[in-house]
Amino acid sequence: MTDRAVRSALSVFSTSLGWVGLMGDGDRDRVFALTFGHSTPVQVRLHLESIAGLRFDVPDADWSPDLRERLQAYALGAVVDFSDVEVDIRGLTTFRKNVVQALREVGYGQTVSYSELAALAGSPKAARAVGTAMSSNRVPIIVPCHRVVAEGHKLGGFSAPSGLSMKQRLLELEGVTDIRFNLRKAEQTLH
Repeated sequence: MTDRAVRSALSVFSTSLGWVGLMGDGDRDRVFALTFGHSTPVQVRLHLESIAGLRFDVPDADWSPDLRERLQAYALGAVVDFSDVEVDIRGLTTFRKNVVQALREVGYGQTVSYSELAALAGSPKAARAVGTAMSSNRVPIIVPCHRVVAEGHKLGGFSAPSGLSMKQRLLELEGVTDIRFNLRKAEQTLH
């Protein structure tokens, strides 16, 4: 394997879940970062710059139009399988790679608890570490961290814009209705 400079590409577009930004390898369809739920394209760019540590001095390109269309369809409620999308896992620890790989096998409309995901990833006592890994997921939806819930089918956490209300929205979009959570009560304890 040779080291070479990777040409990154950016696509910013609107969906029913808000503005979405995709950043990936301009030479192939490997996704580095995805952000969604923003109210403006400027917020998307700022968020991608903060998580990727890069500045984008080039105009937005329509990078990976197929993936854009699939994300737009998903946001409208279509059943979309993203398991074929290549994500950049370089730089992740072996544990985090295992978590990402195990989570990508959790299908549309399914949930898994943090401890169940830890076991699937080969580290059954690492539920907290799974939570930490999920909180730093750079490719939500494609690596479906919204499908990871707390024990007893409680919502747990979510670090995307709009937080837990967005997690609940994504799960409802996928037909998951058995999550026990009082959003108003949780928001009061967060403030």
